[in-house]
Amino acid sequence: MKKALYILGAFALCLTACQDYRDDHMVEDSVYLRSADETLVAEYSVYDAVNRIGVIKAGKGFSSCTVELGVDNSLVGDYNYEHGTDYVPLPKSFYNASELDGLTVKFGKDEARKMVDIKWEPSAMVAEMSSTPDKYVIPVYIKSASIDVQEAKSLVLVRPILSTLAVRDLNNPVTCRENNTATVKLGLILSSAIQTKDVTVKLAFTPKAMTVGGKSYEAAPAGAVALRKESVVIPAGVSELDFQVDLDMNGIPNGNDLFSGEIAITGVEVRKTSNLDKARADESADEVLTIMPVTADKMNVLVTRTHK
Repeated sequence: MKKALYILGAFALCLTACQDYRDDHMVEDSVYLRSADETLVAEYSVYDAVNRIGVIKAGKGFSSCTVELGVDNSLVGDYNYEHGTDYVPLPKSFYNASELDGLTVKFGKDEARKMVDIKWEPSAMVAEMSSTPDKYVIPVYIKSASIDVQEAKSLVLVRPILSTLAVRDLNNPVTCRENNTATVKLGLILSSAIQTKDVTVKLAFTPKAMTVGGKSYEAAPAGAVALRKESVVIPAGVSELDFQVDLDMNGIPNGNDLFSGEIAITGVEVRKTSNLDKARADESADEVLTIMPVTADKMNVLVTRTHK
C-alpha cells in the first residue's frame, strides 16, 4: 500500500514538474503599426511606386483577429502640436487613400505580421513636391481592432522623400600634357539615396571662356574637345559619387595653354537597379523615370596644358 502511494505521489510530482508555465508571464495579444522608430515616421523614396507598412500582432500569439485601418488628416495637426513639427498631409488624390481608409487586415492565430501597400505615381509626386517643401506625410492609423491596440504605436506617418541632384564642386582644375587627354575628377550628390533604384546622369561638355583665380581661360574651338564618357551611374543606396571623365584634347591648336569649359547635367534617368540585393520584385524592370530636380547642374573644368 505504501509503495502504491509513493508511486502515485511521484507521478503527481512529475505532472507538476512537466506543466508548461511559459505563457504565464507573456502579455495578451495586441496590435500596432510599425514605424522606423519612436517618432512614428516611416520614410520612403517618391521613386518607389509601391511601399509597405507593417501591421504587427504581438503577445502570446494565440489570437485570430481583424484590424481596421484609417486615414485621418487631422491627426497630422495633432502630431505637429505634440512633436513640434510642421508636416503637411499629402492630398489624398496622390495615393491610394480610398483603399487604405477602412481597409480590414485579418490575422490567423499563427500570423504575426501583415504588410499593407501605400501606392503613388512617382512622376506626379515629383512634380508636386518639386515646388513644395519636403514635408508631406500620409497619416495611417488603426481605427479599430478585435483585440487590444497599442495606442502609442497606433499611428504611422508615411513620409515620401524627394531626392534632388547636384554637382559637388563648381571649379575643377586639371593638368593635361599636349596631344593627350585630360582626366577630370568630379562629384555628384543626391540629397537622399534611393535604396532601390540606379540613377543615370547624362553629361555634356561645352567650351566656355572664364576667369578664375586671376587667370584667364580660353574657350576651346568648337569640336576641339570631346567628352569621352557621356553618362555616369549612381548605384542604388548611394548618395554621393566620385567619378572621372576624360576630355580628348588632341584638337586644341598651339597657342594659349589655359582652356576651360562647362560639364553640364543634361538629363537624369531613374531605373530599377541591377543590384539583386536592392531590387524590388514588385516593380517593372522596364520603368524609367526621367524627372528629378537638379539644384546645381554645371561644373567648370579648368585645363592647364603642359609641354613636358
